[in-house]
Amino acid sequence: KKEEPKKDLIEVQGSGGKVYHLEKVGTKYTCTCPGFVFRHKCKHVENMQWIQNNVGNLTERQITK
Repeated sequence: KKEEPKKDLIEVQGSGGKVYHLEKVGTKYTCTCPGFVFRHKCKHVENMQWIQNNVGNLTERQITK
């Protein structure tokens, strides 16, 4: 039986105040913002990848404080 990849769900606030959800499955991110839906990339995913690469893994609590 193949093991399921770890999933993380992170809530982010967009520039207009709307809340979007980033989901990380394994090493891939998705986002519920319109930019990601249409272009399959967005600043939310890019920012999270930068944080992961330069700061390390953060929990939702650490990001929102």
